Amino acid sequence: MAGWHLLTVAAAIALALTSCQAEQEVAAEGADLAGTAWVAESIAGLEVIGEPPSFIRFDDERRVSGNAGCNGFTGTYETQGDRLIMGPLAVTRRACGGVVDDQERRFLAALSGVDRYEIEDDLLLLFSKQPEAATRLGPKEE
Repeated sequence: MAGWHLLTVAAAIALALTSCQAEQEVAAEGADLAGTAWVAESIAGLEVIGEPPSFIRFDDERRVSGNAGCNGFTGTYETQGDRLIMGPLAVTRRACGGVVDDQERRFLAALSGVDRYEIEDDLLLLFSKQPEAATRLGPKEE
C-alpha cells in the first residue's frame, strides 16, 4: 500500500515539473507578445507627435502588422527569450508629408533595428542594437 502511495506522489511531482518546463518553453518562445497590440508612446526616446498614432500588433502565427503613422505594414517576428527578431516589413507607399513622414521613418527604423524587448508595467520596451533610448509602447485598445 505504501508503495502505491509513493508511486502516486512521484507521478504528481513529475507531472508538475513537466508542466513548469512547458510553461518556461512557451515563455521563451515569446508567447507573451502573441495576441497583443501596442501603440507608440515614444520612439527611440522622442515623444510621439501627429495622428493617427503608430501601432503594432503581434498575432498568434508569428505575423506582425500595424500602421507606422501614415502607411500600413506587415511582416513576421520571432522571439528567443528576450530577443525579438523582426522579418522584413512590407510597407504601403502613401505620401503623407510633414512630421508624420518623419515619425513614420523613425518608427519603422526602430522596428527594423530592434534587438530585444521587455514588458514592464504594461509597457512594451523595444531596444535597438544601437545605443539609443528604447521605443516605448503602451497597450492598444481594440
